[in-house]
Amino acid sequence: MCGKVRTVIGLGGSLNYGRRDLVNFRVEDGETPAVEIKHFGHLGGGIEIATRRPVVLRSLESFTLASAAAGGDVYLEDVVGGNFRFRRQKVWARQLNIENEGTHLTHDGGDLWVLGYKTERGGTLIHTRGGGRTELLGGFSYTTTAGRLAPMFVNDDSAVWTYFAERCFNGDPFATLVRETRAGVTREIKPNPATTAPYSGRSP
Repeated sequence: MCGKVRTVIGLGGSLNYGRRDLVNFRVEDGETPAVEIKHFGHLGGGIEIATRRPVVLRSLESFTLASAAAGGDVYLEDVVGGNFRFRRQKVWARQLNIENEGTHLTHDGGDLWVLGYKTERGGTLIHTRGGGRTELLGGFSYTTTAGRLAPMFVNDDSAVWTYFAERCFNGDPFATLVRETRAGVTREIKPNPATTAPYSGRSP
């Protein structure tokens, strides 16, 4: 999308071309100061941001998100997707839900602020690197697969502050909560056995 496009409204519809699916929306440089995409039920090819203009994504489901251009502001509200990638951008997210297998969100430089983050499946929930700064206020991991295979959060020479909880129903919770590497030295934070109770199969 470029030129004078300002807003794209999906009216709850979906775009999915199966194996032929390419990027559904590519936001490029244009005349309008910002671009908003909202109210899509499914985007099989996802969204690519190739501009420094502000991009607003609101009320979207089942899509991937990649940044082909560094910088710019991104605003997320009430979105469900998987495999999000940001490059030296300022990102504000509220009611974020990521459910892919493997690394959920990669934050390479820039600033990431999240209010309310729910996840499913195994894999690192946020990987912060390149001097990025991440602040996460309130989150919930519904760990359904392979929690032991990756740290919950990874911090590579960056800054991370998070307040998060986990609920695992399959007996395979995250074995490492945080893995931090600074100046070549790696440290890990593990769950505290005294405060971690196994799932009994019954509601409390």
